[in-house]
Amino acid sequence: MNQPTDDETEERTHRDGSTSSSHSTFSSWGIALVLLTLTGVTMFGVSPAVGAGATSDTLYGGNGGPTMVFATDTDPVAKCTVSSTSVQVGESVTIDASASENADDYQFDKYGDGSFGDYTTQSSRVVTYSEPGTYEPRVKVWSYSGGEKSDIAACGTVTVTEPTPTPTPTPTATPTPTPTAAAKCTVSSTSVQVGESVTIDASASENADDYQFDKYGDGSFGDFTTQSSRVVTYSEPGTYEPRVKVWSYSGGEDSDVAACGTITVTESTPTPTPTPTATPTPTPTAVAKCAVSDTSVQVGDSVTIDASGSENVDDYQFDKYGAGSFGEFTAQSSRVVTYSEPGTYEPRVKVWSYSGGEDSDVAGCGTITVTEPTPTATPTPTPTAVAKCTVSDTSVQVGESVTIDASESENVDDYQYDRYGDGSFGDYTTQGSRVVTYSEPGTYEPRVKVWSYSGGEDSDVAACGTVTVTDGTSTPTSTATPTPADGTVTPTSTGPAASEPSAENPTPVSTAVTTQPSALTTGTATDGGAWFQYSPSDPSANDSVRLVARPAVAQDAVEAHRWDVDGDGTVDRRGRILELPANTSGATTVTLTIERVNGSTTSVTRAVPVSADTAGETVTSGQGATPTTGTGGGIPMALSSLFVVLAVVAVARSMDR
Repeated sequence: MNQPTDDETEERTHRDGSTSSSHSTFSSWGIALVLLTLTGVTMFGVSPAVGAGATSDTLYGGNGGPTMVFATDTDPVAKCTVSSTSVQVGESVTIDASASENADDYQFDKYGDGSFGDYTTQSSRVVTYSEPGTYEPRVKVWSYSGGEKSDIAACGTVTVTEPTPTPTPTPTATPTPTPTAAAKCTVSSTSVQVGESVTIDASASENADDYQFDKYGDGSFGDFTTQSSRVVTYSEPGTYEPRVKVWSYSGGEDSDVAACGTITVTESTPTPTPTPTATPTPTPTAVAKCAVSDTSVQVGDSVTIDASGSENVDDYQFDKYGAGSFGEFTAQSSRVVTYSEPGTYEPRVKVWSYSGGEDSDVAGCGTITVTEPTPTATPTPTPTAVAKCTVSDTSVQVGESVTIDASESENVDDYQYDRYGDGSFGDYTTQGSRVVTYSEPGTYEPRVKVWSYSGGEDSDVAACGTVTVTDGTSTPTSTATPTPADGTVTPTSTGPAASEPSAENPTPVSTAVTTQPSALTTGTATDGGAWFQYSPSDPSANDSVRLVARPAVAQDAVEAHRWDVDGDGTVDRRGRILELPANTSGATTVTLTIERVNGSTTSVTRAVPVSADTAGETVTSGQGATPTTGTGGGIPMALSSLFVVLAVVAVARSMDR
């Protein structure tokens, strides 16, 4: 390898001492080109596969524009080509649908005029045209694996012209003629009695792919079959000349007809003596049996017509309306149907057996009553919350107590009190009354808001009356705020009671009620309907936090409420309402799992300001705060001293600089 010259080395290093070169520049451009190429492949190289030529409604939107659709693994996808797009009259063209997907049967429309031919399992067909013109042949493919479905595809345009005379009689190699169908047929007996069997045998026919039998000789050829013989009987005396029609598809669609002989049928003569005669073992005949999955549905509901219990069956036909319009032949023993109009329907099934001759049987599947879709049943209304409220006094002085009494309210789980009547409802509580005082003169109209959860979240508001507050009469000494008749005191602020001295509040000071922000209406319920609310959202040290489950279903549909209140994945508490100690320095992950009566469950997880360490304890609102000690929630004295020393060292170092 050649060593770089001094000039080259200098060129690579003389700018700012860097070693960048044209080589590294090319490397950078190469990496950028690779990234752009991968980006292009990612953005434009992947597209959903759509069945080519599919004509089902799912391929095009309502306005005719293409719609991106993913076909299922069982949907048929028709694909078709022609071997030549320009031929002369009489020349062969192969219509090839072998590339179709999920195809059980094929139908070919060589003219493209909608005249699809007979069903066949052959994926290609050789055709000729007898007149000049432009033809657009098509293929229709059928799939029965996921229900009877079909798809149509155009195969191309074939232009047929008049044969042009050969300029010179130069002999050309004539293709070896393809074998054509040749029908040959015999009967096992030419003289039988009514009801006796006769075998029409066409097994000697040549180049035959399908057979059709006309046992009467009147041109009423039966269904296509691959069976080369057919056992028939005659129910009336007479002379019959059965025939067979054979089909060949190998060199194009070709057929031939042959007479099988003359059969004279006479009346059956009674046997003088019951001498037993050897009776051929009867071949199994088709027996149709059918049932429906449901006898009462609404418009659009699915019903399965099940004929799997039928016996000796090769093919099925389903008549979902019971009107005689049997559908296409299929090997599927069941069919899922829907009805678009109300009414009474009696679906039927027709089964076919070919093993002992062409035999069929029809059975009714039952009666289906189809009704209009009914609106979702409205659950029986559960009792709703009814707010009722009074005040103990309508005229008081500043600082005097007034009891707001909502105990007469009906169907109540929680209460909220608005002592000023200005819409500032306080925290949720289960207390049916609240003792309040007013610090300023004025006229107030307190209200109560009650909540019921038994039939879903429901609330009601009621005015409690008008309270007129006047200036207090001066007294030589301050008197304590009167307590309610029941002896209970409802705290109006968090932390130590405002009327009691404490380390932080040595002198009792009357404090107005502070309304904490509530988490009861924040957030969004899960898709499954599970939700829980908590209050207060910003608790003080001695508060407890109330958690209330709010499922979006009736309470009688709930089996159990399970709570994981410390985030470890195990159930710690049960019940719809919990009271947990507050955590003012952070939040704990709490998960509620609602188990319904029908066995389903749904969960929701929220961060809640509760203490996980004491989640199992019962905490009563109003407990005194635990003093901070050197080994508890405070910072140890030694650690505090270390922080001070580190701060002094940092300041000294910054001054040296």
